[in-house]
Amino acid sequence: MNNTEVASCDVIPTSTTTNNTKVASSDVIPTTTPTNNTEVASCDVIPTTTTTNNTEVASCDVIPTTTTMNNTDVASCDVIPTTTPTNNSGGDCARTKVFSIDPTKRMLRQSKQQKKDEDEIFSPLFEPTGEKLGRGSFGSVSTYRNKETGKEFAVKVIRNCWDKNRVINRRVVNEIKTCQRYKNSENILTFVEFYWIGDTFFLMFEKMAGGDLRALLTSTPYLSESQVSRVTNAIARALLTLHKDGVAHRDLKPKNILCHSPGQVTPLVLCDFGVASESPSRRHPPKGDITKPALKSSVGCPQYMAPEIAGLRLPEPQRSKAPYDTRCDMWSLGILIFEMLFRRLPFVGHCAQHVQVSVRGCRGCNEDMFPKICSGEFSIPRHTRESLSYYAGDLIRRLLVVDSRNRYSAAEVLKHPFVTAHRNDDVTTTTDCRTVLP
Repeated sequence: MNNTEVASCDVIPTSTTTNNTKVASSDVIPTTTPTNNTEVASCDVIPTTTTTNNTEVASCDVIPTTTTMNNTDVASCDVIPTTTPTNNSGGDCARTKVFSIDPTKRMLRQSKQQKKDEDEIFSPLFEPTGEKLGRGSFGSVSTYRNKETGKEFAVKVIRNCWDKNRVINRRVVNEIKTCQRYKNSENILTFVEFYWIGDTFFLMFEKMAGGDLRALLTSTPYLSESQVSRVTNAIARALLTLHKDGVAHRDLKPKNILCHSPGQVTPLVLCDFGVASESPSRRHPPKGDITKPALKSSVGCPQYMAPEIAGLRLPEPQRSKAPYDTRCDMWSLGILIFEMLFRRLPFVGHCAQHVQVSVRGCRGCNEDMFPKICSGEFSIPRHTRESLSYYAGDLIRRLLVVDSRNRYSAAEVLKHPFVTAHRNDDVTTTTDCRTVLP
């Protein structure tokens, strides 16, 4: 399915493979009969399969999803597509097996040699500390400690990843592949390893001592314009890396930005690729611009949604049906800059029960907010800062543009005077442009 985004609720038809058969370069694998020593390689979509020993699934871009994550924490502002709930029963899902996959090897390769009991790999090496770090798009994040070295890692635990037909959640595979691909990239959280135990995945990342940007904004009375500029620079660099490959993050918000050191906004990294778009297939590249894939899923945090995504949530007949691309992240960056400078959001909604204050996660408030986002009408607050440079407001106005074709790209943000003017500032000592507290 070239140049097509598959919604998480889509299910690829059931198929199996034949003895010593290698199926390659296909979008959908036809129905066959399963036996041992089967290899499926370099395909765009893996359908539902019945596997046996020595089965290999390799170099896949997409694996469909049909399950709901029971016992999985979901952030209140995340929009999760509809799926079919399932339990932990059925087949090998109930067995406790662990698969430690080398990130340099093919995705989800299974073999007798790599199948190890949990007691032999994961539990003897790592133990939970009890510290809860947060919640991702589809899983909870906790601290695990290496028993031998004492080093701590942030581990995202995603449960119930299989359905009764042994179909893996496509988003889990896409998140792992994205993390592997950008593990050494600037301003993107370092991915260490993942473990697969039964129907649960453990994604291990470098732990950031500074926590997320949301906590810092809550505990700090203000951010200087220089600090906001440095945050903008770091995030724009991360987005530039993703967008060059046609990958949209689609969930840019303060909770998904992690700081290296306590009390310091930079250096920082972008994290949580649970709803990121898939990279276009290398075997079947899109005909058009690879940096502008045609995306259609309405995902992400409503307060930071671009108009082209919020339009997908409007009631008929106002609902938008046009696809969007990576430029949706640039709108989110504009919202983030606005929030860091003014400690408020430019677009909020109110329902009948929340007339005075907008409540995140309230469906009524979100439904009232989406038309406001699509209109693109906002104003720069006055009398909230002692001073604000012209360039700060100018960059916000160039990002919060309804027509994504006229919206600034990540490369253009990096060249904007708001970013270049503060690139060499020491953000640990800069105290310019303070927010006036109530």
